[in-house]
Amino acid sequence: GIETAEEQLDALSVLSYKEQADLLAEEVKSIAANKSDGKDVLNFYLQQNLDSLSANDIDSKMPDKFYKAIVTDRNARMAERITRIASEQPTFIAIGALHLPGEKGVIALLRKKGFIVEAVTK
Repeated sequence: GIETAEEQLDALSVLSYKEQADLLAEEVKSIAANKSDGKDVLNFYLQQNLDSLSANDIDSKMPDKFYKAIVTDRNARMAERITRIASEQPTFIAIGALHLPGEKGVIALLRKKGFIVEAVTK
């Protein structure tokens, strides 16, 4: 795989339990206030609208150190592993939408390494 469950969970360890609880409470309040159920992100993803995914991500209230651990650092690790795997065989990779957009997103990182990255459509 391109990431282990342990690596995913390690990203959480950059925040104290109190910081994690506060972040979760803020997210619950935000969802309740906006009556958001995540459909915006799903629609942006299905429409291949990475700019809107990225803008939605920028609006996030994640502390910088957490964003770096949960998104940016993981993007770099996943891109490195995808590079190794895809060099050996034709490859289909599916990752979470938050890891796709931006200069430090997996798509851009792979393209910088010379890969052709295409969305799978109907």
